[in-house]
Amino acid sequence: IARHQGNEYWCQYREDGRFQLTLPSDLAIDDIEQFEIRFVDAPIRVTSKSPLILEPDHNAKPSPTTREQLKAKMRKMLTASPDERQELVQAFTEFLGSEEVEETDLVGVQQIVTFLESKGDLQLASQLCHFALEQFSNRPDFTSQIDWLKSTASRLSIVGKPLQIHGRIAMTSEELDWSAYENKLVLVQFWATWCGPCKGDLNLALSLHDQYSEQDFCVLGVSTDTATGQLARFLNDSDFPWTTIHSPIDADDSLSKQFGITQIPFNFLVDKNGRVLAVNLRGEELAKFVAMRLKSNTP
Repeated sequence: IARHQGNEYWCQYREDGRFQLTLPSDLAIDDIEQFEIRFVDAPIRVTSKSPLILEPDHNAKPSPTTREQLKAKMRKMLTASPDERQELVQAFTEFLGSEEVEETDLVGVQQIVTFLESKGDLQLASQLCHFALEQFSNRPDFTSQIDWLKSTASRLSIVGKPLQIHGRIAMTSEELDWSAYENKLVLVQFWATWCGPCKGDLNLALSLHDQYSEQDFCVLGVSTDTATGQLARFLNDSDFPWTTIHSPIDADDSLSKQFGITQIPFNFLVDKNGRVLAVNLRGEELAKFVAMRLKSNTP
């Protein structure tokens, strides 16, 4: 059976390996080259139009599938412009809505959402996240991905909402009193002893603490380490002037799972009313934001 623009036609297989079609006399085909033949995994070329003869071109490179095209776009994400990021999300949502989705496709959603968030494009990240949830929230075979999407969607929409932090203080095992951070500008910094980039973020947090601790700015560390002994040694050596709670990433009630955090370093900046001001600001961008906020004396 030969297909052309959604229509199917019987064709005769010839001894020379080609296919001959007899089309209805009243049928006009604008682009006669756009044929495919069922069970023939190769591009089809027309070798004769009268009679109509089709031949599989086994030497031709097959056209990339939609999934392959999307993977190629994803490989260029790091250098993508805002418009290209928008196009990628649009292409991915169209794909998710029309194709038979595999588990690896939702892993792709996770990668794109994480990348968009790192670029501060929270609205676009949230758009893709919520679309995937609407499409696949009832799929039992995607449980882990759906759980990640739910927690991530919650985090992406958290700016402007109250933040609640719970956990036990690393060195004493006492329960954290989150109410002690009321009326302060709080940097909640997620990190781990094994994370190289985290050390740079902790150094910046220390610098901000030294500059602004007398202006109601403070830091709360959240270690995601699983090794308690290694964390204790690191904290003893570092002697940070702030509280650090221990919330192992593999714990059922970990803050990382609660907020859908899959990469560290990560942070929340919380205003004096306990509401999230910003998510994952880093480096100079974070330093400028903190300075501006304290200078304006805005709650």
